[in-house]
Amino acid sequence: MSKFTMQDTIEENGRKNFENALDSNYFLLNDFAKTVGKDKYPDIDGQIRLRDGIDIYFNRYLHYQLKSHKQVKNPKKYYCSRKIINYLVDTNVPTLLFVVDVNRQTTYWVFIDAQIKNKLNLKKDNKGRSFDLTSNVISNNSAELNTKWLKFAKEDNYEKASNKLSKIINKFKLNVKSCLGLLFLLERVEKQELPKYFSQLLK
Repeated sequence: MSKFTMQDTIEENGRKNFENALDSNYFLLNDFAKTVGKDKYPDIDGQIRLRDGIDIYFNRYLHYQLKSHKQVKNPKKYYCSRKIINYLVDTNVPTLLFVVDVNRQTTYWVFIDAQIKNKLNLKKDNKGRSFDLTSNVISNNSAELNTKWLKFAKEDNYEKASNKLSKIINKFKLNVKSCLGLLFLLERVEKQELPKYFSQLLK
């Protein structure tokens, strides 16, 4: 038999509060802890894909970190370690920090954009920073949050990458045909003239 800790319970309840706070019509949550059995990603807890609230998936997504507390002592001055801040700032996929106050059943969110980054003056030192969470509460405002998060969510460019790859493959096929034709012609060239032709081809 394995044991569980108080923090395990807090995190489980925090995850439930977080999931209940976001309207599934606007947000598709992919909780990495659930999909892999355990959270094997130290800096990312999951991914959110944005929806239009009716029946369409937007081509936009975000990563998120989830921090659950039994009770946030002072939501106006929530301290965030520098390690977390550095990840939120440096990641190539826009990442939200969600903070859950389990006792109050309240979920807050933080996103560090360029303006906030400058305001935090991160080059000054390597210390953590405090955030006022009270201005970013998740309640019955999923449509409003969806509009806000769309502005900085990352485009899902799998389709673009696939199209680029198809173009490269088609170009490669044409080049192969050209090379085969060239080799056929070179068979008809005398050996002493080959260097001259290769020199012209390679420029």
